[in-house]
Amino acid sequence: MTRLGAVFRWHLRREWVRMLALGLFAATFVALVLGISNSVRPTEVQELMEKFPAGLRALLGLKDGDIFDMARWVGAVHTHPVWLVAILSFPLAAGLRGIAGGVDDGTLEVVLAQPMSRSAYYLALAGVVALGVTVCLTCSLLGGLAVRAVIELPGEIPAATLLALSASGWALALSVGGITLLASVVGAGGGRPGSWAIAIVVAMFFLRFLSNVVPTLSWLHWFTVFGYHDPRELVHEGFRAGPFLVLVSVGIACAGAGLWAFRRKQLTF
Repeated sequence: MTRLGAVFRWHLRREWVRMLALGLFAATFVALVLGISNSVRPTEVQELMEKFPAGLRALLGLKDGDIFDMARWVGAVHTHPVWLVAILSFPLAAGLRGIAGGVDDGTLEVVLAQPMSRSAYYLALAGVVALGVTVCLTCSLLGGLAVRAVIELPGEIPAATLLALSASGWALALSVGGITLLASVVGAGGGRPGSWAIAIVVAMFFLRFLSNVVPTLSWLHWFTVFGYHDPRELVHEGFRAGPFLVLVSVGIACAGAGLWAFRRKQLTF
């Protein structure tokens, strides 16, 4: 077994419970919210949504004039804060634990004392983060497909729509994973990387929120990764390669910058 494979398995053993738990949570949430849609009437939901404050409608990805239908409901599910927490928790937690957490609890010193390069350690961690993101979004997709197959819903949900939404969520989670790895490296050894990573993600989500609520600030969505995950557009237009590639590129670029910094950083154990 190569050193890269060995450290990948080590990272995986530490994270597989979290990975499966969050995947199950994402699948359950999607299945539950889509499943209850057959017990409500579209007109009733429409009347309820019209009473929501503008800020809450924006948070759910809804705009004035939107008519409730099954496709709109599916899009709202894939921009709901609970769903976002489910898919983003793994890259945040695993990325921070693997480097900054390893410095704090001493595990990184022990592992790197073995005949293993920093590059192998970092790449194996990045691989586990990517695997966890894939597992969580695959579970989310399977939750939607299962409901679509076994429950009679009030409208058609094309499998391609669920796939496009999950693919966009995967790219979003991957970008957050890259950002987290970079923050974990830069902040390792006392720089509060957890606070940095969470603050960056929350700030970007807030920018997306402002761009939806305030028309004159709509340009802000270009400066946040959440602006490239737009379930409302995905529901109507299907998969879009441009935003998907932007998100993946952000993740790869940040992870690459983290690797460069990790190989040169003076770690204090």
